[in-house]
Amino acid sequence: MSKKVFATDAIKAGFQLFGKNWLMHILFVIGYYILSIILQALLNPGDFKAMYIIMQARTNPGMNANELAMQMNQIQGNALGRLSMLLISVLIGMYFSGYFIRHAQNRFKGFGDLFKDVFTGKKIGNYFLALILIVLAVVGLSVVFAILSFILAAATNSSFVMTIGVILFILFIFYLYARLYFALFLVLDKGAGAVDAIEQSWKQTKGNEGQIILFFILSILLAILGFILFIIGLLVMIPVIYLALSWFYVQLFDTEDAVEEII
Repeated sequence: MSKKVFATDAIKAGFQLFGKNWLMHILFVIGYYILSIILQALLNPGDFKAMYIIMQARTNPGMNANELAMQMNQIQGNALGRLSMLLISVLIGMYFSGYFIRHAQNRFKGFGDLFKDVFTGKKIGNYFLALILIVLAVVGLSVVFAILSFILAAATNSSFVMTIGVILFILFIFYLYARLYFALFLVLDKGAGAVDAIEQSWKQTKGNEGQIILFFILSILLAILGFILFIIGLLVMIPVIYLALSWFYVQLFDTEDAVEEII
């Protein structure tokens, strides 16, 4: 069993790490989203057209459902563009995660150095494979769990059982992600193979499942708070959450050059 790491310590560490380089983190997040929007506009311009049409419909009560449907049908879907955007989003996500991992380790040496470290053929291949395996595992096991819950609820004909089943289903998804998510960080940080990273993640998170789930819940609450505070709040909460998650990973997996534990 790995050492105990607490969700509240991770959140506290996230705020402290953010405070050390707050301007850099905010600018990095801004750059990340600007790049994502530009790529989305280039690869899937139809999505922006659809958003414009929907906004028109909301501001123009005279537009009926048939007009809206006709305009939406005129927008041709671009399967290749969507696939390209998905792949590019994963690659950008790798760099995004790598940035915060290195800061949590006090090992960030620059954006160019991070680029060379993250984007190696081996890491890219293993990251995609690990991501696919995690998604398949979570979706597959969740479907099985949902079917069993539905059968039990139907057999008992009880709304209470159905409610409990839904709650357990959500907790089950959180549990799977808690045990598997850090596999992606292991690929980025240590260059682990996809299967080996998943095995290590499952092993090292044993005994900390509850704290990781609590961390996810606290992160959602922080994100909601950031959303309420609008742009400024999100620009603070997004890096805080990712720094906290990276700190959690560093402490849990005993990575070299880890920052000191916050008591």
